[in-house]
Amino acid sequence: MPPDAFWETPTPTMFQGIADQNAEMVVSWIDPARAQRRPETMPTVAIAAIVDAPGDGAASLGRAIGVALRAEQIKVVGDGDGDLVVHPQITVSAGPGE
Repeated sequence: MPPDAFWETPTPTMFQGIADQNAEMVVSWIDPARAQRRPETMPTVAIAAIVDAPGDGAASLGRAIGVALRAEQIKVVGDGDGDLVVHPQITVSAGPGE
């Protein structure tokens, strides 16, 4: 339950506190099976180097993959250290009319 001040003058810190307290409950509504996954029994995953991505695509894609895996309670480890390794592939092609 948010503090009374939350309803009058909410701050980013108050929002973060409420999110921290309730995020797992909300996720369980969306994905009931998630509660059955245990991080300690899940394999670790490494993300291999991403090549041929334009601009900062390699860094951005690597971060996005890591965020998505961690959201599923999967432990992401350094390249070469995981039980499993994700090898992202980038294909750059001309857009329509190019």
